[in-house]
Amino acid sequence: MDLRDLAPLYAAEGPFVTLVLDTTSEVEDAAARLDITRRNVQRELEQRGVDAATREALAAQIGEHGLGNTRVLVAAGGEVLLAVSLPEPPEQEVVTVGPLPALLPLAERASVQVPHVVALVDRLGADVMAYGGSDPVPEETIEVTGPHQHHVRKVHAGGWSSRRYEETAENFWERNAEEVASAVDGAANDVGAQLVVLAGDDRAVTLLQGELPERLRPITTVVQGTRHADGGDAFTAERITSAVAERLRAVTDDLLAKYEQERGQHDKAVDGPAATLAALRMAQVDVLVLTTTLPSDATAWFDPAQPTVVALTGEEVRSLGGGEPVEAPLVDVLLRAALAGGATVRVVDGDRPEAPQHGVGALLRFAVADETVA
Repeated sequence: MDLRDLAPLYAAEGPFVTLVLDTTSEVEDAAARLDITRRNVQRELEQRGVDAATREALAAQIGEHGLGNTRVLVAAGGEVLLAVSLPEPPEQEVVTVGPLPALLPLAERASVQVPHVVALVDRLGADVMAYGGSDPVPEETIEVTGPHQHHVRKVHAGGWSSRRYEETAENFWERNAEEVASAVDGAANDVGAQLVVLAGDDRAVTLLQGELPERLRPITTVVQGTRHADGGDAFTAERITSAVAERLRAVTDDLLAKYEQERGQHDKAVDGPAATLAALRMAQVDVLVLTTTLPSDATAWFDPAQPTVVALTGEEVRSLGGGEPVEAPLVDVLLRAALAGGATVRVVDGDRPEAPQHGVGALLRFAVADETVA
């Protein structure tokens, strides 16, 4: 999930209702449990003064428990603006009504995603799967079947023809590898892959590695596994999951190392709410870095008509030329301004020494001389 795709949400007029609900299926009486949740949510929203049209629209979009283990909904003005399901159960359920959508749960989910492509290969072809969003089901699945399959298998003919038969089979294996590499390349482009995982027949994997574009080779890893459902599916899935987790750790480590370096140089990084809001106002922010230690009760102010006119006080919003300022949770204000400015968002462990020390910071696109944002 690319949070920047959610920027249009803010064009709607609030107040916004945000629901983060546990829709776990692997529990006893899951359907009855979800019906109780639906009724409780309706009652709470009515008590909070949410209009009937919005309540009804949300009730219709909660859906069934089979959709996933978490259901996230955002609604305003009688319309559901966002409805997504996530694979993991939520740490806690959320029912909020406020001037901005509460998108932190989605930011947290996006921060543990690694867009990736998996290719399970043998000498006949491959199954290529591309994962880019929050759904554990691939966004794209491609089955590659090589041409002239009746030539693919090597024969053990003796005499003068033996080498010719083997070279013919090898040629077709190589052609299959070219087709699979093309499919992997296209799928990687589609999801912005940060990792390519290969598994399957050793010779087929080796041929595929040789055909992959240069740009994919540094992010490609090979794990043990098989293409076919022969009892090894769980083993293959475990190895792929481990490879994705390892890549996530590397991505986070690289991000925080860069942040620590730039902050130490007082160059292209800022630390703390005031400096980060100032950088957002100047469209400097490349990566907004939120931490798990950001106080949940912290607030900020924003101009409803100008997403990047943000500050810690309403008076400052007015001094910046904004209209009537509105107060909202700090994290919601930060996310709105970041997405409006095209920044990416990462949520990291606030206990790490390299992380922002005041709950929030940012890597910048460019530095400025002004010490308040440097």
